[in-house]
Amino acid sequence: MRKQSNAKKKRNALYYSLAVCVVAGFVAAFTIFGSSPTDSDTLEIETTKNNRDKAVAAPVTDIPDTRDNVADTTDSTTQTSAPDFSENIPFESSYILPLSTDISRDYSDGEFVYCKETGDYRIHQGIDFSGNSGDNVVSIISGVVVNVYSDNSYGNIVEINHGNMLVARYCGLNNVNVTVGTMLSQGDVIGTVGLVPVEGASAHIHFETLIDGAYEDPLAVMGKT
Repeated sequence: MRKQSNAKKKRNALYYSLAVCVVAGFVAAFTIFGSSPTDSDTLEIETTKNNRDKAVAAPVTDIPDTRDNVADTTDSTTQTSAPDFSENIPFESSYILPLSTDISRDYSDGEFVYCKETGDYRIHQGIDFSGNSGDNVVSIISGVVVNVYSDNSYGNIVEINHGNMLVARYCGLNNVNVTVGTMLSQGDVIGTVGLVPVEGASAHIHFETLIDGAYEDPLAVMGKT
């Protein structure tokens, strides 16, 4: 009986020792893993946080804008237009006469002269070149036709821009061969000799030259004086 009691006491003591060991183990684990961080640990954590914040830098705003230096590659459409005769300044010797060398009436240079056809005095603003009905009248130099019309006094008229502010007026034409916008080379036929009603029944053309809108002696303009 005594022996059984002693054995029971020994088992109880063993169980108590095991319980104490388990409790001690939990206490030790809590001490190691559950303790608050030290000051050094806190400093390390704060330093890591500050470095992370510094890594996210503000956007860079001082990069120069180079867009103006990029070439414009937009496709452009080349437009073809009529030749510009404003820079056409031929030499005087390069002009040719519109008809023949037979001059029936000269340029009056602003003076009133007697006109037997009308029986009065008037300014003659051009040169009358005589010819035969149907003779070709040609362009004195290259140019572009800017006007074609008919006048009761001067018949059928063609105006040609010959460049360098020179516009020539060919009056008294028959069978006009050109229209407004026709491009002409020197010597191209613009029509044939007809009549100038105000200047009688003889076949001829009345030829005028204007420089920047002012009448000039055609022979002087063409260097044929």
